[in-house]
Amino acid sequence: MATRIGLLVPEDLMGELRSLVPEGQRSAFILEATRLQLLRERQRSALDRTAGAWLVSEPDAPSDQDAVRSYLEDLRSEDLARERRLELQRDAG
Repeated sequence: MATRIGLLVPEDLMGELRSLVPEGQRSAFILEATRLQLLRERQRSALDRTAGAWLVSEPDAPSDQDAVRSYLEDLRSEDLARERRLELQRDAG
């Protein structure tokens, strides 16, 4: 089920959306952008809840900021790929 919402969009943002995304595809574009941002927010929330969960002595624990960044990028790419697969399934079914 879908819900219609009213959304105020600044004119500069709307102009850019109009110039880059064809008419008829804008709702899907906005929905996808919202899904991706919500995914990031869920990841950020999970990181906040689990801060300090890794012990430096654990063999698989990231050892520095670059290692953590790489680890998170890998996780995000897996999540994004999964989101895309689910989106394709939703569209097909």
